[in-house]
Amino acid sequence: MNYQMYRVRFFSKFIKGREDECWIWQAGTTTDGYGRIKIEGITRFAHVVSYEIHKGTTNGLCVLHTCDNPPCVNPKHLFLGTNTDNMQDCSRKGRTRSLITNEQVLEIRRLDLLGFSHHQISELFGVTRSCISKIANGKSRRLVCE
Repeated sequence: MNYQMYRVRFFSKFIKGREDECWIWQAGTTTDGYGRIKIEGITRFAHVVSYEIHKGTTNGLCVLHTCDNPPCVNPKHLFLGTNTDNMQDCSRKGRTRSLITNEQVLEIRRLDLLGFSHHQISELFGVTRSCISKIANGKSRRLVCE
């Protein structure tokens, strides 16, 4: 993707500190604090866009933070890894919360059928909306949720 026409907009959406400091995204974020930016009609993670602008393509790999600060877009704090690397990094940094039990899976699906929003259910169980969505839609029965 050619980011040339989006660079000015991208660079206007964070506070750039010194090279060793976190550069904090000031625009839209996910519930987990990761920056978001819309490019060509597609909402992307700001840290991934920062990586691609400064370092090049990710080749389908995850973009991880050395600083463990979700809104940071400083390319010096970003590195590539596999999904396994991402999960291991998450675990090392103590960010995994819990394994959803079979009983909780059934309760999540019941609440979903009753019309509770995924946001409401995520608040009840202390996991992300993405986690709830995967469980409610049958894409995951048991998974580690952040």
